[in-house]
Amino acid sequence: MEKPLISLCMIVKNEALRLEKTLEAARPHVDEMVIVDTGSSDGTQDIARRFTDRVYTYEWNDDFSAARNFAISKCSGRWLLNLDADHVLHVDAHIDLREILKNTTYLAYFVDERSVAPGKKYASLHRMLLFRNKPGFRYRGIIHEHPMDSIQAYAEKNHSGKAWANLPGVFLEHSGYTDPRLKLQRNRPILEKAVAREEDNFHYRYKLLLTYKALDEMDIYGLELNKSVRLILDKNPPMRESVIGIWALYGEWAREHGTAESLEIFKSGARQIGAKSFWKDGRLTLALSRVLIDDNDPAAAHDILKRNIQQGISAPHISFSDEDKLEVAALWLWTAVEVLPVEEILKIMARRRQLFQKARIDEEALRDHIVKNYPALVSWCRYEPEKESTPAGVSISLCMITRDEEKNLPRCLDSVKELVDEIIIVDTGSKDRTMEIARDYGAKVLRFEWKGDFATMRNLALKEARHPWILHLDADEELESLDRETLRLVLDQSAEGLAVVLRNHQPAGDMVRYLDERQIRFFRNKPSIRYRNKVHEQIGPSILEQGGEIVDANIIIHHYGYEKNNEQRARRNLQMLSSELRERPDDAYVLFKLGETYKALNDFSHAAEFLKKALRNPGGNIGNEIKEMIYLRLAQIELSNSAYESAVEYAEGCLRFNPYNYVAMYVAGVGGMYSGRIEQSLAYFLKLRENRESHSIDLSDMENLIHALEQHSDLRSLH
Repeated sequence: MEKPLISLCMIVKNEALRLEKTLEAARPHVDEMVIVDTGSSDGTQDIARRFTDRVYTYEWNDDFSAARNFAISKCSGRWLLNLDADHVLHVDAHIDLREILKNTTYLAYFVDERSVAPGKKYASLHRMLLFRNKPGFRYRGIIHEHPMDSIQAYAEKNHSGKAWANLPGVFLEHSGYTDPRLKLQRNRPILEKAVAREEDNFHYRYKLLLTYKALDEMDIYGLELNKSVRLILDKNPPMRESVIGIWALYGEWAREHGTAESLEIFKSGARQIGAKSFWKDGRLTLALSRVLIDDNDPAAAHDILKRNIQQGISAPHISFSDEDKLEVAALWLWTAVEVLPVEEILKIMARRRQLFQKARIDEEALRDHIVKNYPALVSWCRYEPEKESTPAGVSISLCMITRDEEKNLPRCLDSVKELVDEIIIVDTGSKDRTMEIARDYGAKVLRFEWKGDFATMRNLALKEARHPWILHLDADEELESLDRETLRLVLDQSAEGLAVVLRNHQPAGDMVRYLDERQIRFFRNKPSIRYRNKVHEQIGPSILEQGGEIVDANIIIHHYGYEKNNEQRARRNLQMLSSELRERPDDAYVLFKLGETYKALNDFSHAAEFLKKALRNPGGNIGNEIKEMIYLRLAQIELSNSAYESAVEYAEGCLRFNPYNYVAMYVAGVGGMYSGRIEQSLAYFLKLRENRESHSIDLSDMENLIHALEQHSDLRSLH
C-alpha cells in the first residue's frame, strides 16, 4: 500500500473551541491526520476523533519538541504539515498542494503565518511548518521549537543545495491567544529553566529576552541582556539569527540606558556581525543606523541601510514587524536626503517602489509612516495627487522657488494672479509667513530642503505644472501690467520660449535707474525643457538643443533685488559658481557669471580675469547677448580703473552687438572725453540726449557737458 503523501501533525490541549475549524480547513489538502493530546479536559479529543482515529495521549513534560517529535513518530506520510489548533489553512484555488510536493526537490517549506488581531493589519511571519518525513528531521528546543537545524545539517552533509523555499499560494490564519500576555507568562518559566540548563544556548536566551521585554520587566531584561552580550564576547558563537537578534536588542538598550562604553561595544560588534552576515538582518541594521544617526553620521547609516534594503531587509522567517520594516525604508530615504546630491535623491525617490520590491514594502503603508514620522520627506516623495494631463490652449503655470519672502511675495503674486491658471511654489526652508501667503493666493506649495542647486529646485516646480506654458518669476520681481488677452495672443505662436525684458532696478545713486536684459521667462511645459546650472540657471540650452525657437517679446518684468546691497547674495553665488567651475572649467557661461559676481563684490581684477576667459572659451553656450554684456562689464571695469582708451574699446565692442546699448554709449562717451576723443564723445552724448525716452541714464548734467564739449570741438576746429 502506498504511503500517504501529506500527514497533518498536531499537538493540542483544551482546544475544543478552535480545533474543528482547523481540521475542516486542512482536511481537503492532507491524506492523514495525527493528533496528540497533552491533557485536555474540555472534549478536544472527541472533536479530534470525528476527523481521525489517530488520536494519541502524551503526558506533558514542559518540552514542546518532545511532544512534536512524538506526534511525528506516529505519522506515515511522506510530508509533515505541522499545525496548531489556532491555525486555519488557506490554499489559493489555483494551487494544488499535492502536485507541488510530488514534484519538488526541496526538503522543507516555510509557510506564511498571518497573526490576526481585531482592528489591526495582520503580522506576517514565515515558519518552517512543512517538511519531508525523514528519520533525522526532528524538532529541537523545549520551547520555540523548530526543525531547521536538523534539516540544514542533513542538507550540508548530503550536498542537497538549497534545502527550503517559501510555499506559494498558501497561508495560515493565526488567531493565537486573546491576551498575548497569557502565552508569555506561560512560556517564561519554561524558558528560564531552559536557559539555566543550557547557559550558552543563545536561541533560548533571545526568546527569554523578548519575553521579558514584552512583559515590561525591564530590570531583569537589562541584567540578562548584558549577561548575554558578555557570553557572546567570551564564547564567540556561530553567527546564528539569535545572536544577531541579541546584539540588536543590546543596541536599542545601549542607546536608551547605556554608557559611552556600551555604545562603542555595540557599534564595534555590530559592524563585525553585519559584515559577516552581509547586512541581511533588519534588526541589527535598524539598531546600528539609529546609533550612527545619534552620532551625527547619517552617511554611514545610509550605507548600511542601503545594503540591508538590497538584501530584502529581513528574511521572512525572522520576527521583524512590518512597522520596523517601514522604519528601515523611511530612515534610508531620510539619510539619502541628508547626505546625497539632489540628482541622486531624485533618482532614489523615482525608483523607490522598485528598490523596495524585494523587501515587500507596501507603498501605502510607507506613505502613512512617512507622513506621521518624517514630514520633511513628504515633498521629496511627492505624496500629492498625480498631475492631470496638460490641457490644450495657452493657459499658464507660474513656477517659483522661495525662501523667507514674506515682504516681496504679495507684490509679485498680485502682478500675475489674474493672468496665470495655477501657482506652483517650491519653498526651500522659509521661517517667516512665505508659505502661508502663497497658500492665501491658492498656490500649491511644496517644501524641499535646499541643496545648493537652483536648477534642480526650479525643475521640481516644473514637474508639478499642468498647463502648456510656464512663467518663471522670483519673489523680488513683478510683471508689468498686461491684459490677459494680449498675453494669450503673444503666447499663441509656434515659439518654444519668449525672451522678455528683465528690468533690473539699480541702487540709489547709481549712474542708471535700471538696466535691461533679455531673459527667457515664458516657455512651453515639456519634459525635455529643463533648467541647467546650480546657480544663474538657464532654460535656453534645453530649448535650442531640440531645435526650438526663442523669440523676443515686449513684456517687462521688474526686478528689485539689486536695489539693496547684494554682497551676501554675491558671496553665496561665488561659492556655488566656484564649485560648478571645478566641474566644467571651460564653461563660458559659468566664467561669465563668476566675472559678474566678482564685479558685484567690487573685486574688479578677478572680475576682468573671468570675463576675458569667458570670451576666449566660448564653449558653445553663450550667445551674442551674453557677449554684449561681457564687453559692457569690461568697459565699466576699465572706466573705474581710469583706463579710458581700453574702456572705449570694450564699450564699442558692446555696441557692435547692440547699437542701442545706452550704458555702453555713456561709457564710450566718458572714456572718449578723458582720452581726447572729443568729437566721438560728443556724438555719443548727443545720441543719448536724442533717445532720453528709451533709457534711464541720469542726464541732469548732460546739457552743460555737451555745451562744454561742443565749445572744445569748435576751438579745435579753429586750430
